[in-house]
Amino acid sequence: MAVARAKRSVQDLFERELRVDPASTPKRFDKWFALPWKRHYTLNVDDLDEVVNSRTHLARPITSISAQGRAVIQTSNLLSVHLNGRLRDFPDITFSARQYARRAGAPDPWYDLLTSDLLSSPVLFIGTVLDEPGLWLHIELRATRHQGDVELRPPSYLVSPSLPQARAALLKRFNVDWIEATESEFFGEVLSSASAEAEQGTIAIQRMHHPAAASRTLRSLDHEVTLGQDGDLKLYLKGRDPRWADVNEDGYAVVREFEKELGVKAASGKHGLILLTGTAATGKTTTGMRLALGMHAQGRRAYTFDTVTGTTSADAVLRQARNLRPQVLFIDDADVFGERAGGLLRDLVKLPDTQLVIATIRNSKLQSLALEDDLFDTDYVEMNIPTLEDSDISKLIATLERAGSLGMMTGLSNPDRIKLFREQAGRQLLVAMYYATSGERLEDKVRSECEDLGGASRLAYGMAAWATSEHQYVTKQELLLGVSSMGFGGSGNSVLNELERLVNRQLLIYADGGLRIRHRWIAEESLKFYSSNGLMRQVIQSFAFALASGADPQLDRNSRERKLLRRIINHDRLKRVIGDVSQCREIYSALQDRLAWDFHFWLQRGSLEVESGDLTDAKNYLESARSLTEGKDFRVENEYAYLMLKRASEHPSSESSIREATAALQDLEEAMRARGEKESYPFHVYGSQGLRWARRAVIPAAEKRILIGRLLEAVKRGREWHPTRDDLRQLERDLEREYLMQAAD
Repeated sequence: MAVARAKRSVQDLFERELRVDPASTPKRFDKWFALPWKRHYTLNVDDLDEVVNSRTHLARPITSISAQGRAVIQTSNLLSVHLNGRLRDFPDITFSARQYARRAGAPDPWYDLLTSDLLSSPVLFIGTVLDEPGLWLHIELRATRHQGDVELRPPSYLVSPSLPQARAALLKRFNVDWIEATESEFFGEVLSSASAEAEQGTIAIQRMHHPAAASRTLRSLDHEVTLGQDGDLKLYLKGRDPRWADVNEDGYAVVREFEKELGVKAASGKHGLILLTGTAATGKTTTGMRLALGMHAQGRRAYTFDTVTGTTSADAVLRQARNLRPQVLFIDDADVFGERAGGLLRDLVKLPDTQLVIATIRNSKLQSLALEDDLFDTDYVEMNIPTLEDSDISKLIATLERAGSLGMMTGLSNPDRIKLFREQAGRQLLVAMYYATSGERLEDKVRSECEDLGGASRLAYGMAAWATSEHQYVTKQELLLGVSSMGFGGSGNSVLNELERLVNRQLLIYADGGLRIRHRWIAEESLKFYSSNGLMRQVIQSFAFALASGADPQLDRNSRERKLLRRIINHDRLKRVIGDVSQCREIYSALQDRLAWDFHFWLQRGSLEVESGDLTDAKNYLESARSLTEGKDFRVENEYAYLMLKRASEHPSSESSIREATAALQDLEEAMRARGEKESYPFHVYGSQGLRWARRAVIPAAEKRILIGRLLEAVKRGREWHPTRDDLRQLERDLEREYLMQAAD
């Protein structure tokens, strides 16, 4: 009311009372903001943060923002979030009950992020008694949504000289402890002497928000060959994924007969690409590493793709290769690049400095990606890893004997050892070696190991198996948080003890900065057990919960946590792995508290509903995603167009449906023009949903023919850019048939 009647007077009053005077502001505030905070939230509208930022050099400069602006931004700076707006944004600030009510009726990503931080991070409250309505609205929503959940909030602290006992008791419910002190007293007694801890925290924050340099995606073998030397190399013979130390002269990976001729081809310079194929656990990676290491020993500038921290953007890898100029490049599991894999390999071979690219890919992936279409003009050798020859078997037996790992073959004669191995020669190398030394099928051993586990151990092992299947690791903290979120394990110490027992039994091994299953094939076999026993929902929900708790919006999108989180909450994958849409919905519901700030979460949740039929919820979720991206993310806009076309098809005679369908088709046409060469999805939506609309729309026959003709031409163009997409191939046939039928009418 005051602003409406005397806007200028109110603004002058705010300027006099709330504009901070740099000369009279205590210097200790500079030190406050220099501490390694994750984020700074304030209910005030004054400009203290801006004054501090302008008058002192901070390791992390302050970015002052208003929560009124809605969108959550990404920066490595210290975000200072003014929940009620900033002085310089007047009159767009919140200070009346009616304004609070208006904000409460709409999505508020900054309050969502604050309450997510309250759930997953320790918080220090200064200068407030926590009676702000908007904050309590969001806290109470989350406090009552899952009343049976285990309390996982970390301890937080409220510094205030006084606090009503009732308020102190209420805050205790949320793990917030009251410290009876003023701000200056607390700073002088606690924080002013914590310079060493502050420095360590600053370093940790910098590492978190500044991920490894882009060049780390491609790593020099000069560095890689020195890693893993201190570990137990004999674990390779027990099924651990190969490391570079395993293929040097001190390792236990034998040189197989076929590798000799392959090494000659690699060194000849006649072939730009060697493509190693085969089923899982046949030794593709070991062979590829040996070839790359041999070229490196000859003085070639050799690099390898980092499957753990590397980006799966084909364009980014190509840019890095241009900068690093490798002569030899090894890419394990090239299928991680999806339909861009073949084009990437072709483009890498054509770089002026490249002498040889060595890539591995499973047979099942090779067939689905149809790499030969992209490699038609590339001189390459495709080698399907062969079965064990007698000379390979003799070397393996000698190596097992050197390592003291013959197992049940110890008492056998050499001919009997060879015979036993030869009986298994047609199977995966890992499987054959395990059977020859133990007399047990590895598949049965993996299943029995999973069956023997229970409670916290079984869930933790499943989380590690999921991470390993994704070429990743899981941290102890993630295992603890994930296990606790499902109500398993009792105290943290008991869970840690169970994890240590898994390590002692070598079911989990330390690798790449975390814990993994010893081999990806074993991880995938384990996940089959979890899936067949109805346990995958628990595994996915617990791991997603743990990742969501650490997936800070200020982290780079290519950080490990955010990449893994995007994969695990992908709606297509959830439906495929879990099957039950209601369980997928429960997983998204359980994650909402921690991911309400993330547009990708709302995109995947909305996409699930678009495909599963609840279009009202789909619209709500996708509009949340659009509000967070301000309509600028092509993936969100594509899915929203999909939704609009599907809604229109449900009510084809409505005028509003015709408007929605027309707008959606135009949006998809723009998407195809802008990103059609890189993305096949807009063509799929345009063709499939456009055809569905055309069949149902109440429009003249001539308009329908024109529309189907547009759809057909667009899908044909998509097929030219994405020749391996079976869905576009089928759509082209369907549209051609429909067009002919329309012409016949």
